[in-house]
Amino acid sequence: MMNRSRLVPTVIGFLVALLAVASLAIGVAYAQRAGPGQREGQAAIGGRGMKARGPLAMMQLGVRQLDLSAEQKQQIRSVLQGRAAEFRDLGVQMRTARRAVNDAIANGEAEAAIRAAVAELAKVEADLAVLRAVVRKQVFGMLTPEQQAKAKELRLKALERAEKRIQRRKKLLE
Repeated sequence: MMNRSRLVPTVIGFLVALLAVASLAIGVAYAQRAGPGQREGQAAIGGRGMKARGPLAMMQLGVRQLDLSAEQKQQIRSVLQGRAAEFRDLGVQMRTARRAVNDAIANGEAEAAIRAAVAELAKVEADLAVLRAVVRKQVFGMLTPEQQAKAKELRLKALERAEKRIQRRKKLLE
């Protein structure tokens, strides 16, 4: 039997560790909760720049820089609004599938169960990629050749900025 002088520090250490884990869990939950103007699943960390903007974010931001006519804006708005429910549904499916993968891992489930959850996630990601491609093609068909060239240029610049961010993060981790 363990004597009392050794038991007290062990219990205190356990309680401190438990408190630290609980504090971390509460902090993560608080940071991930939706704030004003955010939907469930949008990050609340880091202000405006860290908000998830959805699957068409780059295209929507780029569209603003293309000097669109009023008619083009209305056509694009109609396409995006017409597909909004599909994107919303796939977003819900994506969150559910990611949660299933994370739960399968956290619960120590068998490899087959984890693979099944990941396969479902991959299916939803494929559906989303196809929908994004369809919408992008529709929107590109509404642009003039000059606007299409500008859109491609904006996309390349965005990819370059993303790559620079990745490289900066790699340097921080080294």
